[in-house]
Amino acid sequence: YWYVHKDLYIQTLVIPMIFHGPGVPKHNVVEDLSENIDIAPTLLSMTGIPVPENMAGKPLFSNRGEAVKKTVMVVSELKERSSVVTEELHWIGPPPKPALFNHKKDPLEKLDIIKEHPGAAKAMTAFLHRATAKRPAPAHGEDKASPKDDVSQLSEQDIQALKALGYLTDE
Repeated sequence: YWYVHKDLYIQTLVIPMIFHGPGVPKHNVVEDLSENIDIAPTLLSMTGIPVPENMAGKPLFSNRGEAVKKTVMVVSELKERSSVVTEELHWIGPPPKPALFNHKKDPLEKLDIIKEHPGAAKAMTAFLHRATAKRPAPAHGEDKASPKDDVSQLSEQDIQALKALGYLTDE
């Protein structure tokens, strides 16, 4: 079944990542928050290749299998919405309105606790603004990737798969 990724709830953001192969430490579990941009520096570190200082992301563990990353908050974005995840809390920003969940106690994110924790929501919003302000400008001078991005090099099958995943639209 295809799942169209249309929102930023924790069930669509948390994806296990498994490394297996020669030289990969066995039974090593890193439960820190991480992002897709951490994959490349992790692979470089595991193979003993120095991670360039200007590379986005940080290694999850060293070539000796020791955990080296401790992330406090992770930012995700989807169209006009943004989210910030900590080990316990998950803030989702507008539209239509911001929400805050304790994904450890409420894994289905049914209970919005933003009114009870306005300070946490404010701190996570501030983190989002700092994190997104540091990002390099996207190619082509656009604010964000859009369905107008050049897809001329993709096969029709790839385009249909990206549409099914919600990454491209007919707009």
